[in-house]
Amino acid sequence: MYNNTEDVLRNLIALEISKRYGTMFSMYGFRMEELIDTKVDLAILEKAKVIENNVGTDQSLVGMWKNMCIDKCYDLHTELMADHSSR
Repeated sequence: MYNNTEDVLRNLIALEISKRYGTMFSMYGFRMEELIDTKVDLAILEKAKVIENNVGTDQSLVGMWKNMCIDKCYDLHTELMADHSSR
């Protein structure tokens, strides 16, 4: 994670949601938001080399992930699941 990662990822998520280009970034944001609730969660993912913190404090990175999707990713995921189950 770098200083501009949040802006880039939020813009990619917004693009997916507005243009229906898929869900790769939205689902990544949704899953990471679900996985990272505390600094302990972040430490586990860092130890497993899933994520690397290059932005500053662990608490700032936890905060970034907790606010990444602001329910937008969840709304898209729910809508897509409903579309899939209606087929």
